[in-house]
Order: sequence, then C-alpha cells, then structure tokens
Amino acid sequence: MNIYSIEAQFVALDAMLEESNGVLTPEIETYMDSIQAKSLNYLFDLQTLRDQCQDYAKVCKERADEFAKKAKNYLNRDEAYRKMQVAIMLSAGQKTMENGAHRITLVKNPLKIEIVEESEIPDTYRITDLKITLADYKKIMDAVEAKSIKYEVDKKSISEIYKSSGVEIAGVKYVQDDDVRVK
Repeated sequence: MNIYSIEAQFVALDAMLEESNGVLTPEIETYMDSIQAKSLNYLFDLQTLRDQCQDYAKVCKERADEFAKKAKNYLNRDEAYRKMQVAIMLSAGQKTMENGAHRITLVKNPLKIEIVEESEIPDTYRITDLKITLADYKKIMDAVEAKSIKYEVDKKSISEIYKSSGVEIAGVKYVQDDDVRVK
C-alpha cells in the first residue's frame, strides 16, 4: 500500500467524520477497522492530520477575527457618515432632501434617559426586584429581610412624566439626538 492510497483512505475517513460532525458512528469505526486506522502504524499519520485540522481551525478563527474587525470598522465609518449627514441637514436648514435615488429626512430619535446621579433620583422613580422565600412572603407583614435587593431606575416613568408634563427629575439627563432616515 503506498502513501497515496493511505492518504485517500484518510481523506475518505475525514469526509465521513465531517459529514457526521465529528461523531464516531459504527459505520466510521467499521471503516477505520477496514483500513487499520487504529493500528500503531497510522498513529503518527493521524497526528499529522490532527495538526492540519488544528492549523486550519486556527486560520479560520484568525479570519473570523479579521472579518469582525473589518465589520466594526465599517460600522464606525457608517456612524461617522450618518453624523455628517445630520450636520449637513442641520446646517442647510432642510428637513427633507432628495435626489431621485434617495430621500433623506432629518428626524428626532426617541427620548433617551441617561442617569447622571442615581442618588438624586427620587424613590418614586426607583424600582426593585425582591427575592424572598414563599414562607417569608406569607409573613411579609412582619418586615422580612430580603435575600437580595436590586434597585433600578424606572426610566420609562421618568420619560413618560417628562413627555406628558415637562417635569424634569433630578439626577437624569434628557437626550434626544437628531438622525436621518433614508428611503
């Protein structure tokens, strides 16, 4: 048996393993027995194939990282171009502009609440999840010590009161950026 036939056998074995997603099925084990893949003679041949698989996997991971970096770069550039479009629309004093291929409209993003100083926010706008046992829940009137308490600012309520009555709450900043929509 020459090296090319051995290689062809291992290529066939590799294809079978790839098809089974690396699972060693009874059919694959039978094939391995038929080509004596379990013998010591093939131990180092298998290690060479393993090394190749690891090298290919490493290359694939590197390429994936490279593509992820490129994608992030393109998204950053897209954001910079969007900001330029907003600046141009604002400086031109135009709400909508079109050239036949694109219609670009200046819009306001939804109101966003940013926490500046959480301690200044009134308790009315702070919510919590309380985790206690059922037995403790039944004794809730006896002032039970909670297992864990997590406070969170109720941004939705703060946003709603600001939108409905213009009341500003201490400790938060109200942000509503300009944006563009393209059709």
